[in-house]
Amino acid sequence: MGKSQIQLNLLSLNKMKTKLFSILFFGSLILKAQTYSISPAKTVSFTAALNNITINDIYQVNTGNSTIAIVWEKISIVGTNGWQYSMCDLGTCHSDVPAGPTTMAIVPVGANGFLGINVDPGSTPGSSIVKVLVYQNGFRPNADTLTWYISAAAVGIEEISANSNIKIFPNPVINNLNIEISESEIKSAEITDVTGRVILSASLSQGINNINVSDLIKGVYILHLQTKDKHFFKRMIKE
Repeated sequence: MGKSQIQLNLLSLNKMKTKLFSILFFGSLILKAQTYSISPAKTVSFTAALNNITINDIYQVNTGNSTIAIVWEKISIVGTNGWQYSMCDLGTCHSDVPAGPTTMAIVPVGANGFLGINVDPGSTPGSSIVKVLVYQNGFRPNADTLTWYISAAAVGIEEISANSNIKIFPNPVINNLNIEISESEIKSAEITDVTGRVILSASLSQGINNINVSDLIKGVYILHLQTKDKHFFKRMIKE
């Protein structure tokens, strides 16, 4: 083989190496291109009330320019025996924390997916750690691990349930949220965003109260009602 032929072969080999490097490099960029951010953090800590259900959400904010599907899988639940757990995501509240993989409802552009751990410690104080894997569909190698550190203490916090004397409807809501209360000590309501920032406040009276939420962007919010001794909350979805 002549010198010219060797040089040509080396040139072809270098071109092939360059092309292969480009494919691997840009392929790795595509693999990492999940289009959501996590709020408030991948790891959170909160206190759960004894003999009650406490909810804590971690949000997946769609930062891309198209809708996305978000998948999650249970990693582990470790802690005090006898506690009851369940999980809500965008679209479904599960009766437990399924192993998965579980795909939540499609997340529109600029909207939030979420995973909300619901824990009822019963009358047993203690602590637990819940870990869940979350990722954009098709991007499992770059999944994020979400972790909840939970401790149980007796605090006056109560979720507004279907059996409560406080009625919240409709939920999801588009324009007007109705709050029907029989608790005379509840005088005001606050709606907060995912970071805890107060977005809207309103005065309340006994009976049916109407709050205009038409200016809120689509997403998940928390409604807070408070008396002197107790704090009520309800997750609400703005459509």
